[in-house]
Amino acid sequence: MEDVLAGYKGFGLVSLPVGSAREQNQIVIRKPLSDNPAHGEVIGRKTRGVTRALKQSAIWIVKPD
Repeated sequence: MEDVLAGYKGFGLVSLPVGSAREQNQIVIRKPLSDNPAHGEVIGRKTRGVTRALKQSAIWIVKPD
């Protein structure tokens, strides 16, 4: 998984359950990248409450340096 972060020094990687985003009235779309076929995007207005809920449901895969 760390190869996904190549060129992004200081960044981390999280997994976000799709259901958690949808519970916050967010739209989740598949947006595969050439080096990451599992990539997706979460679309919708991110209020403070939505941001907090998404943060709480996120699972660290690689913590930032």
